[in-house]
Amino acid sequence: MERLEMIEASLLEYWPLLGAAFGFVLWLGRLESRANTNSKDLAALEKRLANQRREDMEIRARDWGRMEAAISVMAADIKKILERGIK
Repeated sequence: MERLEMIEASLLEYWPLLGAAFGFVLWLGRLESRANTNSKDLAALEKRLANQRREDMEIRARDWGRMEAAISVMAADIKKILERGIK
């Protein structure tokens, strides 16, 4: 009986400390969960940005090709006009 009374007295004396420790452990668990979620979100964002960058590069390469073709046509037309004017 004496041992049980000693445990009860200890619990009554230290319950605020035990509650705070338990709350701290719960808070740490939530913090770890948020960190994991943020890491997953960051990885998804990086993947999405990499895909967007790849698409942008493809579009830019296609546009540069079109511009080169248009400039080549214009250069040929200018050359023809100049040749006509010189003769």
